[in-house]
Amino acid sequence: MKTMRGHPIPVARLVGVVLTLGLATPGAAAPAPPARAPAPSLRAEVREGYLRLFERWKSLPLPDITGKPRVRVLLQGMPPRRGAVMVPSNAWPLSDRGHLLEEDAGRFTVLLDSWKTASFIRRPSPSDAVAYTAASHQPLDLTTEIRELLQAPEKGGFRPSPGAMTDPVYYAYLAHRQRLTGVDALLQRAEQMKGRFPGEPKDAIEMWHGRRARTLLWSAAVDIRSGRPWEEARVQSLFIKEHFATSLAGVQAAELALELARAEQEEAQPVASPPIEALLGDLRRQRGDVGLAAPDTEPFPADSPAGRVLALGLEAAPHLLRLLDDTRLTRMVALSPTGAHVVRRRDVAIRILEHLAARTFLPRTGGLGTVTPTVASAARAWWESVQARGERATLSAGVTTGADRVYQARRLIARYPLDALPPLERAIGEAVAPLRLELIQELAALPEARGLLFRLLREPVAGTRLTAARALLEQGDLSGVYAVLEALQTLAPETAEAEPDSEPVEEGALDAYLQLSEFVAETGEEWAQEAAFRALEKAPANARATFLDSLSEATSPPSRIFALALDDRRHIWEYYFEQRGVELPAPRVCDVAAVHLARTLQDAAEPEPRASLVERDAEIERVRAAWRREAGLPAGAPLGRRPAPSPAAPRLVRLLAAGGGDAARRPVLALAAAAVPALRRAADAPATSAGATERLMGVWREIANRVAAVEVSGVPSGHAAATLVQGWRGRAVDLRGIAQLLVGVARQTWPEVGGCEVILDRPLDGTGVRVSVVFAPGASDPDEGAGVLSVRTMLPGKDGVEASVEVWPLPDVERTLTAKLQPHLQDPRRDFVCVLNARRASD
Repeated sequence: MKTMRGHPIPVARLVGVVLTLGLATPGAAAPAPPARAPAPSLRAEVREGYLRLFERWKSLPLPDITGKPRVRVLLQGMPPRRGAVMVPSNAWPLSDRGHLLEEDAGRFTVLLDSWKTASFIRRPSPSDAVAYTAASHQPLDLTTEIRELLQAPEKGGFRPSPGAMTDPVYYAYLAHRQRLTGVDALLQRAEQMKGRFPGEPKDAIEMWHGRRARTLLWSAAVDIRSGRPWEEARVQSLFIKEHFATSLAGVQAAELALELARAEQEEAQPVASPPIEALLGDLRRQRGDVGLAAPDTEPFPADSPAGRVLALGLEAAPHLLRLLDDTRLTRMVALSPTGAHVVRRRDVAIRILEHLAARTFLPRTGGLGTVTPTVASAARAWWESVQARGERATLSAGVTTGADRVYQARRLIARYPLDALPPLERAIGEAVAPLRLELIQELAALPEARGLLFRLLREPVAGTRLTAARALLEQGDLSGVYAVLEALQTLAPETAEAEPDSEPVEEGALDAYLQLSEFVAETGEEWAQEAAFRALEKAPANARATFLDSLSEATSPPSRIFALALDDRRHIWEYYFEQRGVELPAPRVCDVAAVHLARTLQDAAEPEPRASLVERDAEIERVRAAWRREAGLPAGAPLGRRPAPSPAAPRLVRLLAAGGGDAARRPVLALAAAAVPALRRAADAPATSAGATERLMGVWREIANRVAAVEVSGVPSGHAAATLVQGWRGRAVDLRGIAQLLVGVARQTWPEVGGCEVILDRPLDGTGVRVSVVFAPGASDPDEGAGVLSVRTMLPGKDGVEASVEVWPLPDVERTLTAKLQPHLQDPRRDFVCVLNARRASD
């Protein structure tokens, strides 16, 4: 519902002028996207090179697919492709596209895109011992596949999965074999695909040859992960080794084939007799995904081979340390856009050790991590410490030193709660944010830490108090809520700025209001929420509005607080808010409150989105009245009424239309809004001459465009900028004066002001223009939208019109305002709201 609005043109210096205008017209067609430039024709020598590659592939010992139908294999009743439990050895996690080689009533055979020949039984019986319950194939049109590949976005790049359809060279090969058109277009697409993986050759044709090998190796790795017999992956690896020997994948396949041969031999050997050895040997069956989990998160499911080893606890540690040099395979495979990596037993062992130690051994710098000598040495040093000092002392030392203090604290509290407080108190005293706050939060799980948390509540740093309060609240103690309320009441407005979604930080936090009040909103204690709302009376309007948003997300939102907020008419700086899917221009705290309050009521719809603030005020009063009815309260004071028409107005307006001069003009101006109905009728009368209409419209414009009220927030009342704005009261809207204010902000005339938002609101009733100016503090980021003026006018039933101007000669800003606003100021028949937004320019 809320986000911070950005600015259309970021600039960094006081430079020339750029004017950008945009008008959104309902029903207008969107501009057509620019046509893609035609690809350059394929050079003859390049085409010949690819054709020679196709002949190499055609000569491979594979079934002939010339004239064979293209199909997709469909299997029913397949077991899950991923998970901790090994699926039957005949499962097929295959690339499901290929060419139908032969078929009969009972079975069919397909050469898959992974270049594996596979036979499928249409209706297998239990004696067939296959993992699926039914098999069929669906015809594919290769021409359609080629067209889809060519129309796909190019930015995706190559992926080695056989079913990814990102290999234009392979599809060009298929088109060449089937004598279809599109070969050159596919090869052109291949030439345009930029970027190489590490180790790929510079020659493009050899690169695509190697990528085909990478795809085949990916398929072998997926077979391993899915529980297919080791022999099948070994045969595939030997095929890659023999026919793609010069590629990187060919070298990797040769190494993998040796490990697969070891896995086959081990599979045939009897199970080891000692239980621990049997469990470790069973790691070859470990399946699932692999990653770098946090040390306090179990890295493997409990019912998996690795999970059963993990359940042994520290008893398994010395045996796992022996596996840190073990390169034997598991059935875990890490798939990435660059290829497939079969996880070794040492990779599983180090992850189990990390969980047992509650600390990280593998570097968290990207990738899966590798068991280097440094990693193995760190793991062995931890175990030596545990043997020499015991787990309790090792964890206590880890709380006060090292990079894993939070994980160590968590494990210490879980295993040795009676000994956890002294090292934690020492660590908190030495640490700085954000680590200090994380350690304080861990005290929530330690009832013995309540005294320490009470002491932390008295610290002057808002982030420390807030975190201690959270910890106490988790223990069921509301003492922290009182401390947070006290902090809210004593917080100086100039030290806080609304920045939603940021984490608690130490002293100097600009978003302290938001963090403290959001905590109170989460407590669910309505007495505390109301106290926080009242404490936010002098806070920035953003803080109060965001607090209301937080309250609206509760299971039972506090309607009374929303009703209290209906009287807060402050505008919210750069705040996005929607009503019924329509963005609300220049939202105020009361607008936000009215929407949230209406959603808590049974007989009140959300307020209608209105441009005019006067109309919005009427909607707010309607919601307030509905709330009072549901709460059993008196109806309250009646809504304010628009000025009643003056009985003298028709006569004075007739004199004005007849050319009565100042003698008629001054009395009509004195009547102000009371003369507007008569002016409207006379100006719209068919019998009124053009000259008379112009005289009437001139006076009507003077009445409508007079500044009736001025509100200033964000700076003290005696501030020079506030004095400038207050001087507009009672005068006609002064576009030059507004331009001077905006340029003054952009040029840092007042260093303590970082930006301003000017809202001009003119209702239809002729009561004049209401001006609201919200100043942002000088701490506003000068690099975001620096020195940019945005003009937005909202008209009933129309979309916004925006203009943006770089900083800034004053005449240019004045011309922009005149061009955008004068047409609306000239037509008093219409109401409008205009939002002008400026930020200071950077140096």
